[in-house]
Amino acid sequence: MQSENRITLIPDSASYAAVQSFLEQRLDEAAISLRVQNRIQVSADEIWSNIVHYSGASQASVALCTEGNSLFLRFADNGKPYDPTAVPEPDTTLSAEERQIGGLGLHMVRKMTRAMVYAYENGENRLTLTFDLQ
Repeated sequence: MQSENRITLIPDSASYAAVQSFLEQRLDEAAISLRVQNRIQVSADEIWSNIVHYSGASQASVALCTEGNSLFLRFADNGKPYDPTAVPEPDTTLSAEERQIGGLGLHMVRKMTRAMVYAYENGENRLTLTFDLQ
């Protein structure tokens, strides 16, 4: 999967299945290990959910590309600017009752990826997640 594979959709509740199917098919074709596939699927679900529920975007895309021992999962949307890399780490030492709501999904994504890079360019949020293929 050297070339980039992309799907562009209206980010609504009906789009989840299309994103998951797109990823599953491309990852199977590229013979990505199940362990890495699971990390990618969980991360994609979290990021896509945030786009659907909070971005206000009318269009969003998901793209996959491999290079060497890395897989890049790229999201782009035309919603309001939002940098998920700037969200502070949640205090996981606090009990669920003491902790502020939110942030755990992005915390999981950070833990499952090697890198998480954000940019706002040409009216688009662009987030790239990097996964190790080994």
